[in-house]
Amino acid sequence: MNTSLALPGILLAIAFAAFLGPGFTNLVLALAIGGWAGYARLIRAQVMAVRDREYVDAARALGAGGVRIFLRHILPNIVQPILVQAAIGMAGVILAEATLSFLGLGIPAPAPSWGAMLNDAVCICSTRLTSCSSLQPPWPVPFSASTSSATHCETTLTLVPASK
Repeated sequence: MNTSLALPGILLAIAFAAFLGPGFTNLVLALAIGGWAGYARLIRAQVMAVRDREYVDAARALGAGGVRIFLRHILPNIVQPILVQAAIGMAGVILAEATLSFLGLGIPAPAPSWGAMLNDAVCICSTRLTSCSSLQPPWPVPFSASTSSATHCETTLTLVPASK
């Protein structure tokens, strides 16, 4: 697990998306392969913290089985941090999907994607309208880029609960 945390998730996602090819299923799989380690570490830490609590020891002393202890005592107490992490991670997933779609490794053409819109904007703004395969100018249409960035910031700020 530490090895997968040492590598940037977006680079793993790009490598797997390039290997698997474009498509919705391949995109989801590539993003999952690039981002599973953080969730696994969070779940492991939460389970280890909750399993040493008194109510888990009391349930074990009363003869509850391992599955019952997990489903009735451990799982309800680890869901909240996982949901918070998933909400925060949603902004990163949106940005990673836009990155992969911009590179041509994301969702195919008829489906809308911010990355594909930025790629099309680069083609429209380039001086050579005949070939849109290479990235020519440094000024892709700012609307798509600013919308993607604003959504990333808004999702991060909206979904993070305020500390008391």
